[in-house]
Amino acid sequence: QRTSLSYSAGQEALSYMLDEMLVTQGNAQLILTPNVAGADLTTVTINGEELDNVNGSYVWDLPESSSDLYALIDVYHPSYGSAELTLRGIVSYEPPPSWEDEATPFAVEYVLYSGREALSYTIEETLSYRLDETIVSVGDDQLVFAPSVADAEITSVMINDEELAEVNGSYVWYLPAMSTEFVATIRVDHVNYGPAELTLRGIVSYEPPPSWEDEAAPFALEYVQDGQRTSLSYSAGQEALSYMLDEMLVTQGNAQLILTPNVAGADLTAVTINGVDVQKVNGSYVWDLPESSSDLYALIDVYHPSYGSAELTLRGIVSYEPPPSWEDEAAPFAVEYVLYSGREALSYTIEETLSYRLDETIVSVGDDQLVFAPSVADSEITSVTINDEGLEEVNGSYVWNLPTMSTEFVATIRVNHVNYGPAELTLRGIVSYEPPPSWENEAAPFALEYVQDGQRTSLSYSAGQEALSYMLDEMLVTQGNAQ
Repeated sequence: QRTSLSYSAGQEALSYMLDEMLVTQGNAQLILTPNVAGADLTTVTINGEELDNVNGSYVWDLPESSSDLYALIDVYHPSYGSAELTLRGIVSYEPPPSWEDEATPFAVEYVLYSGREALSYTIEETLSYRLDETIVSVGDDQLVFAPSVADAEITSVMINDEELAEVNGSYVWYLPAMSTEFVATIRVDHVNYGPAELTLRGIVSYEPPPSWEDEAAPFALEYVQDGQRTSLSYSAGQEALSYMLDEMLVTQGNAQLILTPNVAGADLTAVTINGVDVQKVNGSYVWDLPESSSDLYALIDVYHPSYGSAELTLRGIVSYEPPPSWEDEAAPFAVEYVLYSGREALSYTIEETLSYRLDETIVSVGDDQLVFAPSVADSEITSVTINDEGLEEVNGSYVWNLPTMSTEFVATIRVNHVNYGPAELTLRGIVSYEPPPSWENEAAPFALEYVQDGQRTSLSYSAGQEALSYMLDEMLVTQGNAQ
């Protein structure tokens, strides 16, 4: 938008003054053009800066600062000749309103439970501010950032490299459970001011009230075996309200773990161990220890009139050391490969509880057997089934005649022991049937020739339907005197 400016003659010849102060808000130009018919502006210099001639006019980009204006304007006219004119004036830079004009460009509140308190802050430098007072945090409290300027919005907030989530136009920072300094980077936008990045610095002093974390042993722990009680000790873990048993808990079965409150006025409200809710009995929680080794992970919900509610965790290791059983036997039975009068013991390895696999493939040549027999003192094999075939017992052993084919097998071996009791064992293996070479492997076991008048001709034949039987491939035509 162009506006003509007026000026008047100064006290000196060929000098002029702007009639009014030139007020600019930035992004503006001053344009000088000839105003006398036949005249031309040959050069223009403003405040020492020589301007370019653009289509007969001289354009000066007004600075974004207030200053005096002093222009030297060289002119020429065919009749008047050349001359140097001067123009003086004052340029006042008055930028439009911006974020820098706002004393409180955003609101920040301290929130604890349902109470809210507005916090004040002071500018340190351009678009950078500092909280007027240290924030005293007691835990479970937040800072909430919200717009405070009409037609403005907060587009993001980042505190100590943590980006906050936006909830209904506000940004919530959950104060850390520690004393710290913080720097908040607040990006804002405004219909007129445009976007900007603001900074708020402050200090958080963490001063929590007394809590469960101040209790070294918030609950009592006892191990009960056959009615005898033993107190168990534990220590604080690396995380708050987490604890570890000081020693491995060794049990032989038929035992319990009992948890009771250990703080005056406190109560255990729920206990879960390894994902199972534990029953409350007369104010204590009793867990029947499993007959297996495992990790122990307990969630203990507690309540205290002053401390409030909390969830404690207890970790440990339970080692189950039961009396000896079939699982303790590395080789609970013997298995032998028998060919004619030769016997070879076969080795096997456990795969999982009471389940085993032969270490090597059995190479069967026919007419061979597997023999199963007891290998543990005071034990017996009561039955053996292989691939659903029940084997017969012969003098305490069980014999399987190997099939004339390659196959996998699963043997189910039922055993009994004076102390261990009965059990069902499994043995898996592979039989590779590789019979020795024989006449049946020969496609042409003999040669056949037809001789006629001294001339020899080889005859071909093929295997018949029965083993070791053959048929001539063609009819044998002879004219006599032949062999």
